Order: sequence, then structure tokens, then C-alpha cells
Amino acid sequence: MSSSNYFRSWIDRPHLDPNTRLLTEEYQRSITEFMGLVHRQPEERTCMLRCPCSNCKNRKVIKESDVWTHLYLSGFTRSYKIWYHHGETDYEHGSTSEPQPAVRLEEPIRTDIDYGVGTELMVNDHFRGEDLPNAQAKRFYDMLDAGKLNAQRNQ
Repeated sequence: MSSSNYFRSWIDRPHLDPNTRLLTEEYQRSITEFMGLVHRQPEERTCMLRCPCSNCKNRKVIKESDVWTHLYLSGFTRSYKIWYHHGETDYEHGSTSEPQPAVRLEEPIRTDIDYGVGTELMVNDHFRGEDLPNAQAKRFYDMLDAGKLNAQRNQ
């Protein structure tokens, strides 16, 4: 068993006590820790987040209060051990026996057309500025312009 699985092993256990049908103390403590991490992320300011419950599986972006409700009723997605949709990118291993979550602020989740993929931002980052053409490209553009002038004169 990997150490990250051990560290978040509460995700694999039932969230409800079989005798009382109430949330286990471990689960309550763990989702409170999770929501604390979420509160340190920039996109949390919108009060909209991806829901990691076992039904939504991070596919839906909903209000924070609804995320709490979903986590109480449905439990946490069992395979979601590194909370990358909520700002975590990996684990940092220090001198302790348990890995510590590496908290890194990520680009806020976008909920419009590209549904958080960031494609539009990547394209805009790539084509942000206009580079001047090199000498060979300049000669080519000059040749095109000359051809356009000749075509216009011949009409």
C-alpha cells in the first residue's frame, strides 16, 4: 500500500457508522480538513467548487454548501486521493512518517465554455504578442505584397 493511500485511507472506509447510520468521527474530521484546504484556494472566493462526492466525482461545479451536503450523504470519491481539482498537485515527503500534502495555488477553475480545461488561456498565452518577422519571412511578405499589387493593376 502506498503511503499516499495510507494517508488518505479514510476515503476507502464507509463514511457512515453501520450501527448508528451517522457520519464517523474520522470522516467528519477528514472532510473538514479537505474543506479547509479548499478555503485556501483562489477559486473558493466564488463559493463554487467541484464536488468530490461519490456521485458527482468532480464533474459538477456547485455551491460550497451543496458540496458539504453531497459529502455527508454520498461520501467521498474513493479514487480521489490527491486533490488536484482543489489545488493540490502532489505530496511532499519530509521527516515524518506520513506524507504532507503539498499545497500549491493553481489557476482558478473556469466554469464557462471550456469547463475549466483552460484551452482558451493556453492559446492566448501562446499568441499573446506579435513577433516581428525574421529576414527570410520579411522577404516573403514583401513578395506577397508585390504580387497583390500586380494582381490589382492587372484587373
